[in-house]
Amino acid sequence: MKKLDRIDQQAQNLSTLGISPDRHPSIKPHVASVGQRLQGSTKHRERPTATTAQVARLPASVSRAVTPQMVEEFRRIKRPLLVNAFGKSASLLENGNLVMVTSAVPGEGKSSTSLNLALNVALERNHTVLLVDADPAKRSLSTLYGLQGALGLMDILLDDRRALAQAIYRTDLENLSIIPCGKQHAHATELLASDRTESLIIGLGQQYPNQIIIFDAPPLLATTEAQVLARLSGQVLLVVEAGCTGQHVVQEAISMLDARKAINLVLNKTQGRADNINYYYQASSTQQQIT
Repeated sequence: MKKLDRIDQQAQNLSTLGISPDRHPSIKPHVASVGQRLQGSTKHRERPTATTAQVARLPASVSRAVTPQMVEEFRRIKRPLLVNAFGKSASLLENGNLVMVTSAVPGEGKSSTSLNLALNVALERNHTVLLVDADPAKRSLSTLYGLQGALGLMDILLDDRRALAQAIYRTDLENLSIIPCGKQHAHATELLASDRTESLIIGLGQQYPNQIIIFDAPPLLATTEAQVLARLSGQVLLVVEAGCTGQHVVQEAISMLDARKAINLVLNKTQGRADNINYYYQASSTQQQIT
């Protein structure tokens, strides 16, 4: 594995990525009635059918914050992920359509990266995306979509009688659905490490092979939940805050991941020119650098 001593140098050339929910404390997310029809036809056979009678929407102020530059940046981030999951190579990654987004420590922007990645994948014509809020401590995506008290992942894992489809909410983007985190639970790690979690998540990825499932997971060095999700995911996107997160911290976080996974690094919160962007992807057997 290559050394990570280029991270701080590359930070000079990268553009700031994503929308940070923490930067919008005055936003009041809301959930619109399902009666407000979505435009276009939904791809029912390519994703699980939501049984909830609500359509979750981002606040307009957040949607307007997505700039053309950000769209282009996340196109470059998503393309290798899609190739690993759906490319025509015979050596496709196992569970490659299951993507975990995490960071080494809190505050590096992994939730905003998860959101913007999902929004960008939703632009694809041949694939749908399911965004899962799997961060029980923070619940940033659930809050942003106005689904703080909604039935979510933790509730489904806790109650064997419930189906995962009960926690899937459609959004105002045709190809994007979301599963909120659900209620707080003292044994979140044990729930995520259960056989039921593996059965539901792996089954979901196999049943809908044209769908990317993105998990917004907790930071690797802050909790143990992310390690559990990483075991189930085929790809890991590790968000690194430029000029802040030390090299040794990043290396420690990577050491906690299975080296057989596709581990991708993305610098976040950087300032630079839009026409001079480098994304540094690093893994073991699938290591590559994209410029």
